[in-house]
Amino acid sequence: MAELIRPIITFNTGTGSDTAASGAGPAMALSGTGASLNATTTVDLSADTPDLSGVATDGSAAIWVDASSGRQWGRITAVDNGLDTVTVHAAFTVTEGSRNWGIGGKRDAIDATSNLRIASPDGESGWQCELDDDQTISVVIDVDVNIRYMSSTFGTRRTITQSSASTACFSADTADLWLRDIKLQNSNGTPGNGVNSIGETVTIENCEIGDATNSLNNGLSRSSGTATWYIIASVIHDCDNDGINSQNGVNCYGSAIINNGAFGCEISSGSTFVDSVIQGNASGGIRRSAGAPALRIWNCTIDDNGGPNIDGVSGALQPFVVGNTQITHAGTYGWDGGTGTTSWPSLFAPLINNNWHGNTSGNTDSAGILDHIGDNDTEDDPGYSAGDADITPTQTDGGYPQAGDLFTTHVVRSYQDIGAIDVQGGSGGLIPIRRSLGLLQR
Repeated sequence: MAELIRPIITFNTGTGSDTAASGAGPAMALSGTGASLNATTTVDLSADTPDLSGVATDGSAAIWVDASSGRQWGRITAVDNGLDTVTVHAAFTVTEGSRNWGIGGKRDAIDATSNLRIASPDGESGWQCELDDDQTISVVIDVDVNIRYMSSTFGTRRTITQSSASTACFSADTADLWLRDIKLQNSNGTPGNGVNSIGETVTIENCEIGDATNSLNNGLSRSSGTATWYIIASVIHDCDNDGINSQNGVNCYGSAIINNGAFGCEISSGSTFVDSVIQGNASGGIRRSAGAPALRIWNCTIDDNGGPNIDGVSGALQPFVVGNTQITHAGTYGWDGGTGTTSWPSLFAPLINNNWHGNTSGNTDSAGILDHIGDNDTEDDPGYSAGDADITPTQTDGGYPQAGDLFTTHVVRSYQDIGAIDVQGGSGGLIPIRRSLGLLQR
């Protein structure tokens, strides 16, 4: 089966054009003012006599036409350089002439009305928008097709600043959204969320959500639905309220959720946190609502949250696994099991290879959990103070206390220290190894 190729629309606020380019096609844009449409998949460009010989027809090029209504974007599937026509994947909806058009080059503003149509409704699943530089927007980008927004330079984040009050940067209510190498923030004194979602999958990879000055309300917010969220090698920080507020679960890998004004992550369904840091959140670290399914925490550092580091909430007696994790310096309990939750059978509470230290009210408020602290758990000073940016542990003797792995099919790494950071010996001494890749740009 042939690989599906979709356009990558490139944006540049310095050199791009929203009236004479499409952002996907030849580097030097083709453009004109004489496009004719006849409510079919054919665009007649003969009035401008362009040379279409360099336009790809494999699905990577797109044409933009300033149609007065309906569709403005099309993925190019064929060209006729003799007749000066372009064929696209779906029909335009109007019959009219003398319209501005563009193929290739770069677009300008991602929130221009014509460019909002890429995500809803003109684009297709798999289209991408790549940013050459930072963007300021004033409206929400509403996603109705599965789409990706990312930096055009891998590993270099581009900032999207929302300037309007109580307005999210993105809304993914009816389709999936993937952000890579993007920072979201809001410059208005009454900020909205970074991303709103109702039931769709959101993936953020090497992203920064939030800012100490241009803060967001919630970093990521979902009000309903069951689709999975993936947080990969990213940082969510300094939001006015929760870093993540989800009426379902999240899967968080190698990320940092730090210094948010309420909870780091407030969830109501099964969630997984691996190789991640949850630190300095004012109300608590991870808060799991009553009745929520399984919670899995592995090789994390949960430190210095204003309330409990892990908050079970009243009646939330559901299976959970916490292993190889630093649970330190909580404002109240390391684990708050919730009112009335005093008996935790081992099926529900396997605690393996954790270190509990400096939690103000104690390691846990639930007597039943204490029965399971001792499964190779310790209560030693980890070697960092509450809220330290450097959370490298001092226990470095080949795995601390004894590196373990809950899943027997996985290979145990030889230097697997408790928490989100390993310390490995070498010719230059002890070297902190950050599993949490998002911290590289913290």
